[in-house]
Amino acid sequence: MQHNTLSKHNQKLPFTRYDFGWVLLCIGMAIGAGTVLMPVQIGLKGIWVFITAAIIAYPATWVVQDIYLKTLSESDSCNDYTDIISHYLGKNWGIFLGVIYFLMIIHGIFIYSLSVVFDSASYLKTFGLTDADLSQSLLYKVAIFAVLVAIASGGERLLFKISGPMVVVKVGIIVVFGFAMIPHWNFANITAFPQASVFFRDVLLTIPFCFFSAVFIQVLNPMNIAYRKREADKVLATRLALRTHRISYITLIAVILFFAFSFTFSISHEEAVSAFEQNIS
Repeated sequence: MQHNTLSKHNQKLPFTRYDFGWVLLCIGMAIGAGTVLMPVQIGLKGIWVFITAAIIAYPATWVVQDIYLKTLSESDSCNDYTDIISHYLGKNWGIFLGVIYFLMIIHGIFIYSLSVVFDSASYLKTFGLTDADLSQSLLYKVAIFAVLVAIASGGERLLFKISGPMVVVKVGIIVVFGFAMIPHWNFANITAFPQASVFFRDVLLTIPFCFFSAVFIQVLNPMNIAYRKREADKVLATRLALRTHRISYITLIAVILFFAFSFTFSISHEEAVSAFEQNIS
């Protein structure tokens, strides 16, 4: 019996569309303004600063998320976040941190909702579909918020169907732009190594930028719970979640670095300063 269990836990796991859906959600959670602004940031601080900061920040991001996911996976029961925390810290702490977690999620929903409200209203007005700015309408804001809540409450499969194509398009655009800049590469744009004091200062300032450009820790808890509910075997569910996290992170870092370096080799320091002053990404 024990031999069969070990054999099952060591067997090669197939990569399914369900796994791919979670990979897209993880990548989509991380790729955003930080990725788009990275070439300008590198142009301002210098490529040597970025390389050093990336060597420090990206492994740190991986370790933090990996430990967090493994900690979540060790819980015997896995119904929700409060249940998991209660397993480690007791019921009172579970309730307290569960409330904090809930408020953070609500805050995130409002932030994303406002972004969707203003961006969608701007697009509708820009393309002549509406005359007025709908972002000033309370009814429009409530409608957008209600739609987003309905999508979120529909489960991960609905999220896969809606956000999956959006993430594919977003990543595709970033990769295409990266390849489009290859003919414009000029290694003369690589700046000289800065003075030690400036170098260490800029590295410290760039590390948080790199860290948050690749973090998707927000989605790990829902992903862990989803796998645990899908798979009766806790060890198998943990293996699937860890594999999805690993594939997502490696893919994300590869895309970010390719995009960042491709643009860095294509723009000079002066162009990066000009882009920063004009708020151009």
